[in-house]
Amino acid sequence: MKYRYDSEAREEYRNAIHFYGKAAERFFDAVESTIERIRNAPTQFREIEPGVRVCRVPNFPYAIYYTIESSEIIIVAVKHDRRDPGYWRHRIP
Repeated sequence: MKYRYDSEAREEYRNAIHFYGKAAERFFDAVESTIERIRNAPTQFREIEPGVRVCRVPNFPYAIYYTIESSEIIIVAVKHDRRDPGYWRHRIP
C-alpha cells in the first residue's frame, strides 16, 4: 500500500533524525521498518480514536500515527512519547 507524510509529520521526522546524531541511521532504519510493517498490514495496529491508528517504533521512544484513506496510508505524526498526546489532532481532515 502506498503512503505519504503529512507535511508537519515529515518535519517532525527530519528533526528527530537530526536530534539522534550518531544514532540517526539506527533511528531511520527503525522508522522505515515500522512503516513497512504498517504498509503490510495497516489495519493490524491499534485504533486510538476513530480512523487513527498507532504503531510503536522499536527501541526508540516514538510512535507512528496514521490514517488509511482509500488505498493510501497517511502518516500524521512521528510522535515522541513525551510530547503532548493530542498535538497532532489538527492534522486529521
